[in-house]
Amino acid sequence: MPASRDDSPALASSGGGARLNAAERAALHERMEELNGLLERLDKQITARSRALPLYKETRAAQGLLPELRSQRDYGMHTLLRRMFHERQARSAAAHADRD
Repeated sequence: MPASRDDSPALASSGGGARLNAAERAALHERMEELNGLLERLDKQITARSRALPLYKETRAAQGLLPELRSQRDYGMHTLLRRMFHERQARSAAAHADRD
């Protein structure tokens, strides 16, 4: 719950109200540290999203690219993904056989 103007630490330290005791100062300091941590995480999220947004927009603009690549069986990435799929299936089957 946000503090009202009358409860602000600035007023308390300027003589506008009762002074904060050590426990209140510690709680206030802890809350400030928590909010600073949230602010840092928010800044990181904003930075990450500002990097990802142009990529997302470019991907959305190239929607026809995926079906086109999918139709090209000789495309290098298609071959790699198919190989990875089959290797994973083989490992999964071997793991199931070992358990049985």
